[in-house]
Amino acid sequence: ARRRHQSASPRGERRCADARWPSVSSFFEPDVFTAARERLGVIWGRPVHVLETTTSTNDRALEALATDTKTGAVWLAQEQTSGRGRRGNEWKSAPGENLTMSLLLRVPGPSARLVGLSLVVGLAVREVVAQVVPESSVVQVKWPNDVFVDDRKCAGILIETRALEGDEFGVVVGIGLNVLTRDFPPELTHATSLLAAGAPVERLGFEELLARLLFEIELRTKTFLPRGLEPFLSDLQRHDCLRGKRIRVDEREGTGAGIDVSGALLLQDDDGQVVSLASGHVERCA
Repeated sequence: ARRRHQSASPRGERRCADARWPSVSSFFEPDVFTAARERLGVIWGRPVHVLETTTSTNDRALEALATDTKTGAVWLAQEQTSGRGRRGNEWKSAPGENLTMSLLLRVPGPSARLVGLSLVVGLAVREVVAQVVPESSVVQVKWPNDVFVDDRKCAGILIETRALEGDEFGVVVGIGLNVLTRDFPPELTHATSLLAAGAPVERLGFEELLARLLFEIELRTKTFLPRGLEPFLSDLQRHDCLRGKRIRVDEREGTGAGIDVSGALLLQDDDGQVVSLASGHVERCA
């Protein structure tokens, strides 16, 4: 159960700055997060803006790119009224049940160095999920931006970028992680949450989960930005839920054959030819 609700500050936002933060939110206790962040040695997550209600945490982070907000700032919402996913899809989440967050990064160009970032973030999210669900669970990444537990989606990633002054790019990493939801809308037949996947509720505090997410993303991003996807290809191969499966990508059908160093999906057709797909809507075939 979540803690008792208390009223929010103006516009529903609370800013968390350091270890002296008061425990003011029923949804997220900043001092608990600070302790977890410091224990893990995480740099990012200073500050965290805790929003009671907002359209999308990505919206707030994108707005902040026009200010002097630095790399590592985070927006966390109890409720999103217009949460969105890839290709304009809506991200649905019951208020207070799940972790919906955005991380702001400022990255030197060129923009090509950001290709594949959603997969690297996916590996980070996959690691956190694997830490809390039962060991028997199969936790995988689905190209290009989802995380699955036992063939059910538990997390989605939306990365948005903006060109800034000079050669700098603003990057907003949006993550929706289903944590406590037990009942999903009928149309979300392949959705699950950490709790529904068997994670013990005592391991599902949002403060600890956020600190672990930031730790895993920070760790991998430090390798990805200078070196690209190459260091992550073996992990992607091991945790790719489409590899060896019959899939459809838009109008093409074939067998998933992995992910290449550019972050493209490899699809083997029925003639044995492998094509590289940089984008597309992927479905598993029955």
